[in-house]
Amino acid sequence: MYFKALIVLAITSAVQAAVLKKCSITCPDGSLASNVVCCKFFALATDLQTNLFDSGKCDEEVHEALCLTFHDAAGFLLVLAAQGLPV
Repeated sequence: MYFKALIVLAITSAVQAAVLKKCSITCPDGSLASNVVCCKFFALATDLQTNLFDSGKCDEEVHEALCLTFHDAAGFLLVLAAQGLPV
């Protein structure tokens, strides 16, 4: 009984390890990503945290940036675009 459970666990772990290894790529800066297109965003995130947001501190600038992004996204409606209205 325990041996069967151990075999199932070993097979499941091997399959998951193979899938995870296949889905991740190493970017030029050493970061891991699931898609090569995502590599450019690691440099962007580092730049934003270092130069814009006081070395990664979560303060008022971060709050304002998140609020601006949220409010901008909340005002975007596909229905308006389909009707030819400005979005």
